[in-house]
Amino acid sequence: MLGRSVIRVSGLGNAAAKPWDLKQTQHMFMFSQGTGGGKHQLRARLANDDVEIAKAELEIEKRDVLAQVRRSFYELLRTSCAMVACNG
Repeated sequence: MLGRSVIRVSGLGNAAAKPWDLKQTQHMFMFSQGTGGGKHQLRARLANDDVEIAKAELEIEKRDVLAQVRRSFYELLRTSCAMVACNG
């Protein structure tokens, strides 16, 4: 697939008198081919995948922190209840 290909032929000089005479002018032939978005699309997809992975890792970290907070709360509650029962 050529993507965004450009072919350009241009004559430099004065070839108006005899355009078939190649000695009267210089001709330049250029061909350029863009990436067609292939590399750009792959890089964008990789960046999006990295973002999705980071989001998933953040969500895992949030859940781990929340679970630790809950464990700590219930451990504190159990300890305070045991202290009240012992002193009570």
